[in-house]
Amino acid sequence: MKLLKRLLVFLLVFVAMGFSADQKFFVQLGYGLMASKGDFNDRALVVKDKDDNKGNLHPATLKILGTPDLTLGMNIRNYTLDLDFQYSSADQKLSGYIDQELEENTTLWRIGAEFTYNIYWPEFFQIGVGGGLSFAGVSTDDNLFFGAKTYDTDFWGMGIGAIADMRYALTDHISIVSALKVYENVFWSLDASPLDDDQLKDSLWQTFILITVTVRYQF
Repeated sequence: MKLLKRLLVFLLVFVAMGFSADQKFFVQLGYGLMASKGDFNDRALVVKDKDDNKGNLHPATLKILGTPDLTLGMNIRNYTLDLDFQYSSADQKLSGYIDQELEENTTLWRIGAEFTYNIYWPEFFQIGVGGGLSFAGVSTDDNLFFGAKTYDTDFWGMGIGAIADMRYALTDHISIVSALKVYENVFWSLDASPLDDDQLKDSLWQTFILITVTVRYQF
């Protein structure tokens, strides 16, 4: 909760700066590839339902995902403050199977509040370095097993990350932006119909690496 309050103060301060300084707003759209490694890849989980019966949960491995990348933001001289969105839906292998492979549809979404400092501003070529805070959800079909019955699951969590990007201005309004983002996410909440408690007994940690190429329109 303290972290969220600090983030809100951080956003309010920079929004206030934006209306009193040399600000430029922008919208940015492109595509990215996301790879990840962590607890989702390692093993199946044992969970209990409302009647204390044990079931097996097989998280999606989330190894490689393609995703559109949408960013809304503001440049304040050397600084950039933005909100970044990704959404991906595809069949993913389920973890915990040794002698066979099972795939189910998996949806991942992410919303990130991000900040970068832009080296070489206001030149046509700039390099940005910074960080961000993200909220993420992972939904998978039929990956929770209680006997012969299967159920969908939804994981929820947040992460903190490091960001580096390069931007090349084609005109005063249009730029090409490539970015590398590394986020360490912790998932602590699990939602599935047979389960009584949304809190995971042990949180799941997952590292995400995202590479994007986008076109920015600044106004």
